[in-house]
Amino acid sequence: MDEIPIRVKLWRLFCYHGADEGDSEPYMWVIGFKFDGSTMKQMLTRFSWTPDFFFSQGSHGCLGTNGVGPGAKIKIPANVGTWETTLKPITLTDAQGNTTEVPGAVGFAAVLLEEDNVADHAAEAGHQALNNFVANTLEAFVTGIDLIQFNQAVQGRVDGGAARDRAIEDEMRARFDAVKQTITDGASDVVSQAMRNAMNLSELIWAGIDKDDVMGKAFHLATASQLIAESDFVLDFTDGMFDNPALPEAGNFGYNLHSLIKAKVRWRALEPQLPAAHDIQIQGITRGFSRDRKSYYIANVGGVVNGQSWWMRRSEACSMILDGTKAFYVLNGDGSHTPVSVVSPPGSHWSYLTTPADDRTDNNLLSLPKYYELPGFKAAVLEPDPFG
Repeated sequence: MDEIPIRVKLWRLFCYHGADEGDSEPYMWVIGFKFDGSTMKQMLTRFSWTPDFFFSQGSHGCLGTNGVGPGAKIKIPANVGTWETTLKPITLTDAQGNTTEVPGAVGFAAVLLEEDNVADHAAEAGHQALNNFVANTLEAFVTGIDLIQFNQAVQGRVDGGAARDRAIEDEMRARFDAVKQTITDGASDVVSQAMRNAMNLSELIWAGIDKDDVMGKAFHLATASQLIAESDFVLDFTDGMFDNPALPEAGNFGYNLHSLIKAKVRWRALEPQLPAAHDIQIQGITRGFSRDRKSYYIANVGGVVNGQSWWMRRSEACSMILDGTKAFYVLNGDGSHTPVSVVSPPGSHWSYLTTPADDRTDNNLLSLPKYYELPGFKAAVLEPDPFG
């Protein structure tokens, strides 16, 4: 798929013990972001950046609670924690003209705070300052990538044995980890300074008695390839939110934040596209083991012809050979063909596929690769899932 629907959802906050001895008043800020073909375009040796962010709404009271105690389960409102978007692959071209499509990535940063004496308007000023800080940091990261140096680093990974697309993905993630640390280290100071700047003297004095505290942070990134590799297309996260150590009465562990990133897709099975030609090359197989004969046999055969994948059971191929509908062969290294024949052992109720006995090994059916691992082979295709 060129574009994959995505859902980012922070869905529940579980309270072990909030920041206060009685009821606590948590609130949360969430920033969603993505690096993909819609936000990043190669411009010679740099990237252009068209940001696409999700910024949660509200500060004090945004979780819809008047106070929570130990054991509370807080459902995070959609306008705070749910983002529906899409991911497109990033197209990269190196100095030699080699083009590679890299899976897009989507992520989020979340900050959990405890409401105390900071004024509402000052808390929101801190919120907006955090949004701007993260947005500016991510823009500097993307536009600051030198693709000449980046491709050299990727080539080093390729020389070490990595596939090029995986090498690009790993190099990008490694660089993003440094940006993640920059945001994590700098966020608290940015927020605190913005809150102070937004308050007058009396508000500062009141806030100084018991200021709002950061309870914890969460930061996650998922690529399209990671999500597709999951059986349910979902990555689940659980983050422990730790209390401010200046509040020993609240203990060391305050909240669990439960969240997920989901690709809203499904697999649709394809019908095998049997080639129209009478003689068909078998390029791959799957094997079975006969307990009676104590040997392996060909269970299925298949291949890719003109971009179309085909496969069939052993019994189907045997029937086609026996009634003359199709003929099958193995392509030898010298370009010659070795025909595939059917053998029916005496006293057996079923037949199996084989090639003539000779001194060659390159035409043995059992030496062929698994057909579903052939380049370009597809037995299913991804499509958007409207119910995902």
